Amino acid sequence: MNDRTRIIRFYYFFQFTFTLLFWTPVFFEYQKRMGLTDPEIFRIQSLYYVMFCLFELPTGYFADRFGYVKSMVIGAILLVAANVSAVYFVTFVGFLLHWGLVALARSFVSGASSAYLFEYLRRTNAHAEFKQIEGNARAYSLFGRVLCFAVVGYLMAWHVTLPYWLTAGSAFLAVVLALLLPNLGGLTSGAGESVDGAASADGKNIPARAKKLSFRVAIAHVSKSPRLLALMFQGVVVFVLARVISVNLFQPILHLKGFGIQAYGLVMAGMTLVEAVGSAR
Repeated sequence: MNDRTRIIRFYYFFQFTFTLLFWTPVFFEYQKRMGLTDPEIFRIQSLYYVMFCLFELPTGYFADRFGYVKSMVIGAILLVAANVSAVYFVTFVGFLLHWGLVALARSFVSGASSAYLFEYLRRTNAHAEFKQIEGNARAYSLFGRVLCFAVVGYLMAWHVTLPYWLTAGSAFLAVVLALLLPNLGGLTSGAGESVDGAASADGKNIPARAKKLSFRVAIAHVSKSPRLLALMFQGVVVFVLARVISVNLFQPILHLKGFGIQAYGLVMAGMTLVEAVGSAR
């Protein structure tokens, strides 16, 4: 196995383990059993989406400034902490902390992982393969979730906290896998100099092109492009609406219609299967 194949496989496994949130189909039921009311649960979810959007900018800056692997490692560690907190801190504040950590963990990884893959492929003159490899990574992780979601209702019926412990274990594996990835740096190194002048993975020097990162410069570029602003706003709206419909609302709807907890995971597994096929294509 050559280095490129090995690194891409590590990337696949990282995405698989980091995104394997066993509790996704049953978190509403879990929080109700822990004593939260419906309004409290929806209030936490509203704050979660706000936090996730707000965290994206500073965590993206961190990844570009200090390195994508560091950002991925931190995100995976935070995800471990988030799942452990959901077991031991079962109050409104405790679950708000849990979802805040989940939002921060996902923000650290969401852009950094894709940027890592693209930068690695660019340095090996294989950036044309990025779209398919990223789609494969997403599809593999979704197919894994299909299997997990299908049984998570039965796992929770057996032991109510088991979905969170399994997710914490999966996130811990993601920490290990991130540490096994070679460090490419970010757009600039920790000292501020460009990493693009360093030797690439194929032994050739890459022309220096990155400049020291600046929020002021980034905001100036964005403000000059109304189309980009509209695209960013549209992306946030579509993401939130899709998540609210497919994750937040279907659990209380199934509950009101009399379905048992075992059905929650089966329904979400069916939805996720469609998404997985789309990602693979």
